[in-house]
Amino acid sequence: MSEYYTSHIDPETNIAVISARGVVTPEGFYDAQDRLLENVDWRGDTDLLIVLEDDTSLEALSFNTLSKFGALFQSWTVRHRLGPKPLTAIVCRKTIFKLARNFWNSMNRDAWIVEVALMHSEAEAVGWIRNRREAQLASA
Repeated sequence: MSEYYTSHIDPETNIAVISARGVVTPEGFYDAQDRLLENVDWRGDTDLLIVLEDDTSLEALSFNTLSKFGALFQSWTVRHRLGPKPLTAIVCRKTIFKLARNFWNSMNRDAWIVEVALMHSEAEAVGWIRNRREAQLASA
């Protein structure tokens, strides 16, 4: 099964959405992020929603590839996303990802330059982004 990514930006919510299918790789996600920069609605303060579709497989991701993805993601973020802590929500509906979501959400990531959360649905993810934006504005 090969990997496949789609991306679009919702200008009303200022959220960029990347949907992934198949066996995902760090390079595939990086390329999908780069394609967002070509969209006329891209702004530095655009938040990111990554949707791992039901047929997504993480079988190609090892600790080394996850580390590589983290480094690629951070370098892309530094160059192309503005603000003190850009928001990224990751949707993974598969039951098998529930443990990963719980582990991820319990990690202390205060030093990260991006605020990231894993969610079960796109509606939940968009709600989280909206709430975090409001909290960031209130604390500014």
